[in-house]
Amino acid sequence: MLAHRFPAPAYPVRKIPFKGTTVWTVAACRAAMLVMGLTSCMHGLDSKLQQWKEDDALADRVEDALLEARQLNLSHVEVDVQNGVVYLIGEMDTSDSKIKARQIAASIPGVKNVVNKLEVEP
Repeated sequence: MLAHRFPAPAYPVRKIPFKGTTVWTVAACRAAMLVMGLTSCMHGLDSKLQQWKEDDALADRVEDALLEARQLNLSHVEVDVQNGVVYLIGEMDTSDSKIKARQIAASIPGVKNVVNKLEVEP
């Protein structure tokens, strides 16, 4: 199963492993800041939230494209996106599969770079 992680924010936000819940956690943090009168911090939070949404959508597109390549065994592959850079992490069956996964990820519009940390199983 493919999964992706979010970058560690500079402010305290609990990372929850369920898709889309980080956005809700950040929204709750935003609401708390409004109540406490910390509106000056909200601009930075809004831009980080927007970047997370873009990264989340990009990770979904990369995962969908990888899943369409049925010849790839993706049971031990994780997709992480940070600021448009895709990180492929895990294990593949062959070096050809590793190369193919990188090519697929790089072909997705919006991907700035692909860091291929996939390892070939012995």
